[in-house]
Amino acid sequence: MTTPEVSAILVNYNAGRELGLALQSIADELAGQRWEAVVVDNASSDSSGSGVAGFAPQARLVRNEQNVGFARGVNQGLAATSGPLVLIMNPDCRLVAGAFATLRRELEQSILRNRRTADSGPRRLPAGYRARRPRHVHRIVRSNDAAAPGAAGSCRVET
Repeated sequence: MTTPEVSAILVNYNAGRELGLALQSIADELAGQRWEAVVVDNASSDSSGSGVAGFAPQARLVRNEQNVGFARGVNQGLAATSGPLVLIMNPDCRLVAGAFATLRRELEQSILRNRRTADSGPRRLPAGYRARRPRHVHRIVRSNDAAAPGAAGSCRVET
């Protein structure tokens, strides 16, 4: 497989069918792009991890024998990715049409403003709320420091 443009990390613990729906939203949103997804399963007792195979070869599963928590799971996922852009997403989240393009555009604009690293995250919308304009992204962190803290549910790009 060639190097993906985007890597997605999902840390799973008994997410049930939500995990498959999240992966499907990634596949739909990133159709036509090279992408990969790493699902880190924290010793789930349900069969949620078994659905990852349906998204191969783009998606792969890393199984933990015990629940090591979200942060460590994200670090495991980061170690297994190869794309320059990383999307960290919970299994109960969905990418809606245009969401990733908006996140990516925000990151690229931040880099153009001479930032060394940037994070961008989605704005939470109340259930049933539909944005009239693509204003569903807000800035979380901007920094010239490569060791800047990350943000859950973020995309991060480094130059």
